[in-house]
Amino acid sequence: MSKWGPALSIGRRTVLRGALAWMSTAALCRSASASELHDVLYFDWTADLHLALQHLQLVKGTIPTSETPVEVVRQGDAYGVVARAGGAPEDVARLAASHDGLLRAEVDSDAALAGGVARGDYQRVYNVSYGLGPNLDPLVEAFDVVAATLGEGVARRLVIERTDHGNYALVYKRYGELDATRAAAARHAKLLKSVRVGASFIQEQAFPVLFDATSDPDELVELPVLLGEAEPPEPVPTPPAPRPPAPVAPAPPDRPRKGTGDLLAGSSSLRDAINAHVQDLRKRRRIASDERTAWLVYDLEADVTVAAINEDVSMQAASMIKPLVMLAFMDQVKRGRLIYGRASQAKLASMIQYSSNSATNWAMDHAGGPSGVQAILNARYGHLCRNVSVVERIASNGRTYRNKASAADYGRYLRALWNDELPFAKEQFRLLNLPGSDRLYHGVPAIPHGTRVYNKTGSTARCCGDMGVLLMRAGDGRRVPYIVVGIVDKSSRASNYGSWIGARGNVVRAVSGLAYDAMSRRYA
Repeated sequence: MSKWGPALSIGRRTVLRGALAWMSTAALCRSASASELHDVLYFDWTADLHLALQHLQLVKGTIPTSETPVEVVRQGDAYGVVARAGGAPEDVARLAASHDGLLRAEVDSDAALAGGVARGDYQRVYNVSYGLGPNLDPLVEAFDVVAATLGEGVARRLVIERTDHGNYALVYKRYGELDATRAAAARHAKLLKSVRVGASFIQEQAFPVLFDATSDPDELVELPVLLGEAEPPEPVPTPPAPRPPAPVAPAPPDRPRKGTGDLLAGSSSLRDAINAHVQDLRKRRRIASDERTAWLVYDLEADVTVAAINEDVSMQAASMIKPLVMLAFMDQVKRGRLIYGRASQAKLASMIQYSSNSATNWAMDHAGGPSGVQAILNARYGHLCRNVSVVERIASNGRTYRNKASAADYGRYLRALWNDELPFAKEQFRLLNLPGSDRLYHGVPAIPHGTRVYNKTGSTARCCGDMGVLLMRAGDGRRVPYIVVGIVDKSSRASNYGSWIGARGNVVRAVSGLAYDAMSRRYA
């Protein structure tokens, strides 16, 4: 993102930026025609659709979208996220200033994050729909039929949305112009006629996505999962007394693997390939001299490390600390100190799916604050969280730099979760599988449709990363699970958050592609 002034002209467009210099913007707005309608534009225009969709997810998780629905729009070859406010310039400037304040609490950026844009300078986008109705099951069944019939290009962008009036829709997220989308729907209808599935075009309205190409159909849950028959009010508990870290004794040679947390050593050419790729990026200055990286690829099927670089180095965690906060919270539920009911499920889902900072602070507070979370992790999961340091709530400006962990910490947590060694592991995995942005599958051409993803990203102006489990299809058709963790840690804040996080996110995607290639060769 560039540092915006109160107004920025792009070609024939004039975008009014107002949150950081509202008085200047208001003056500009008063000079505009009162009859000209304006909407709120978030972040900036970008040619990267994946980045625009990440912006959409962040906005949906931050502002009250029930009052001001948001959507992705198109301007030439660029995409943007817009709230269709449809008001006079001065009214939209006030709304943008309010939303900018909400976003600033979530995003580590000095640039304005919301401003006014004149309606008519951009176009709405359209998708192809293959069914609409009140029942999920038929659409889940149709999902695989449509994906198999129309191929990889459609399958990667196929989702089930919850629409208005209690309905669901099976949608190919094309984000195209109306005429081209109408033509695509007609072609698809002919191809799908033999399997009795229709196709039509539908306007993109940023409905909640319940299921996508990375989802596990067995984890598709619409109603809250209550882990108790009754749901009393959820109290803020007394913080547990800090306890020293649990000692981790060296494992004797004959100690069983289960429960130790140890990642078993292994080696492959993948480590050399990752290192060569990163060093090449350094030579080309795509990774700066003040940036460190850490990588871990772990084969859960064989229970062995495939590649590890700087895996034990403690680095900034950013939002990747949130699954560990979830672990501490679930530990307290298991011990009867907290209730996992409708409110807490919604908070934890928002924390993981939308990376909500306010929801994270809520979960931290209920677990006794940062020191309480750290005490729980030390006392109960010290064998996993060996380099974890939880010392701060998420700052009001989204700049969380002091919480730390290592790639191996995330790997041990995910391995224990996969082995069902953690409290309510199935529910934790369900939350990690909720549709959303990732840097492990989306935008990685090497990874095919059908690969499931359970992940959590981390993003600040000093940290870009992702950690997760992928389930790929092996040559014999079975699903093979493996862990990928990637971290880029910067010693000083990037001057342009949007540009930096987009570029470093692509570094993580490239390594995830290398990991998939290596794993697919292992299980060809």
